[in-house]
Amino acid sequence: MKRYLLYFCTALALVSGLWGCQQEDEGPMKWVDLRYRAEDSYSLPWESPEAFSFLVKSTDPWTVRSYNPDWCTITPAEGEGNPVINEAETFTVTVQYCDNAQLDDRVDTLEIKSDYWVGKLITVYQKGNAYLDVKDDEQSLEISEEGGSLEFAVSANQNWSAVVIEGADWLSVTSGQTGSLDGSVSLSVEENTGEKRYGAVSVLDRHGVERAVVKVTQNGVQLDPATMEVRAAHNQGVYELVVVSNAAWKAEKVDEKAMWLDIENPENSGEAVLRIAMNDNEGNSIKKTTIRLTTIAEPGQPVVVREVVVKQAYVQVPERTIFNTGELANWSADKGVDPVYLGAEGTFFQATTSGSVYARLYRSGMPMGTHTFRWHTFSPEVRVRLWWTFGNNNEIKFNLRDKANGAGGFTEISTSPSGPDADFANVEGIDMTVPHEMTVKFTPSEINEGYCHVQFILDGVEFQSFDTGDNAVAECTWQKTIGMYFGCYTGSAICEWYDYTEPFSWD
Repeated sequence: MKRYLLYFCTALALVSGLWGCQQEDEGPMKWVDLRYRAEDSYSLPWESPEAFSFLVKSTDPWTVRSYNPDWCTITPAEGEGNPVINEAETFTVTVQYCDNAQLDDRVDTLEIKSDYWVGKLITVYQKGNAYLDVKDDEQSLEISEEGGSLEFAVSANQNWSAVVIEGADWLSVTSGQTGSLDGSVSLSVEENTGEKRYGAVSVLDRHGVERAVVKVTQNGVQLDPATMEVRAAHNQGVYELVVVSNAAWKAEKVDEKAMWLDIENPENSGEAVLRIAMNDNEGNSIKKTTIRLTTIAEPGQPVVVREVVVKQAYVQVPERTIFNTGELANWSADKGVDPVYLGAEGTFFQATTSGSVYARLYRSGMPMGTHTFRWHTFSPEVRVRLWWTFGNNNEIKFNLRDKANGAGGFTEISTSPSGPDADFANVEGIDMTVPHEMTVKFTPSEINEGYCHVQFILDGVEFQSFDTGDNAVAECTWQKTIGMYFGCYTGSAICEWYDYTEPFSWD
């Protein structure tokens, strides 16, 4: 992230001033105004790295130096200042790194300094030229039930080793446990008299870091359901479970008392779709049972068993809040105009037309889940906003706005910082003469562990979603509490009610 930083030597000036109390008065305190625009760090390849640049200016002569000057060239490495900072020349400093001919990565530090004041330390990461590869088509090997030998090639410019990390009771490395530069690894696979099995060999670099994994599959009796835990909706009807097999097999309920579930096709052969019929769950808790899959074997053949847990959700009833006088006391009125409770109509929010004074409420410590606000009686050119904050300037905004001259409404969503999903799709042509329900739903992310999947919903219809993590709203981690603002930023509208539904738990 690029930042404009202005550093004044307040702390050092204070120390200097205190020293002056113990010594004779040496006149006015020395100060430096050093300004720059630079990244906190840079990452470079080992070969032919591109030069990068940043800006520097100061009230005093300045320098930029590398802690490892043999690695790079800095142009210019120093410059003159001007006591009048606004009249000081802004220099473009260009840094060119050499190729890193060593195997290992290296790290350098650049120092921006003026007089006694070190304004910034920049970290530069450069990759080493080490490599260790296994061809893609050799990273997945297959062998018959009879077993035998397998081999894969290693391409490297360093020392390496190979070790079995899965299936060590039937899979072993017979040669190539260690190697240097290009080489190969030979494997021995024992006969398989049971079910299909899977092994893996890890290829490690000279530091013992895993650089490749070779998967080994040995044929045998197969019975693989697509999932070991079915999660069905409360009104699922029929759930279709794909089962991959090379044998005849059957399915049965472990608990025959689970009358809410029935298996429509209990006996199958080879790959098939198992149809699980379910009654609607009208209770207030998850229904759960287990289905056992078993291969139908001839005498002397192995029997493979799999158990699939089936869970059925229930209907969650949202908790509804009316922003009456008592509830308003739980929120902080923010930015000027206090909302007013009107009774059955809801709570009236009115901001100035210019948007310089808002009408909004704030509350910290709000939980993850599904948050829905129902709004109506929109004034012309209104802007209603739901605003979620997570610390360190991480935020999510959901606006419902009205265009001028009755041209219709539209949604407007954004995140800060913005990430790969910053170009959000929005809804246009919204009728602002009728009520609307704005919903933001937080659920656990399936692609960024520990983060959130965020859905934007208008009147019950999702129109955009994204996952936090990466560089987008990195502070929005799963189950982190929310700082919530909502209200009118221009115009006026009435919030009739607010619904909250807690996150669904399958446990």
